[in-house]
Amino acid sequence: MKIAESKKFAMAVTLAFAPALLLAVVSSSIDQRWADGVLTGDEMYGYEIPVFVLGIGAIFANLVAVLGHAFSTGNKGWGLLSLLFWPFSFVYVWMSATGKFKEKVSPSAA
Repeated sequence: MKIAESKKFAMAVTLAFAPALLLAVVSSSIDQRWADGVLTGDEMYGYEIPVFVLGIGAIFANLVAVLGHAFSTGNKGWGLLSLLFWPFSFVYVWMSATGKFKEKVSPSAA
């Protein structure tokens, strides 16, 4: 089993990314620090930095796993889509973990 087919991996990257997304959405709508459209490390509270670092790490880990899986199983379209629009990598990893993408079997191996 590849890592992109693991439900535990899909759940881990989703749960690692969710708090960063929630914090960004809630903070940007009610917090004056976002008034200029940018939140730098100097403006962040101490608990926000690890949340955002974990979220960014989850995105990159997910992208690496999805790209490796997509290109090795012949789903190059999904791989390119995930590379260009990273939120699709979360869709792909969940579809892969639930069995929607299986390795293509050559006719001679069957």
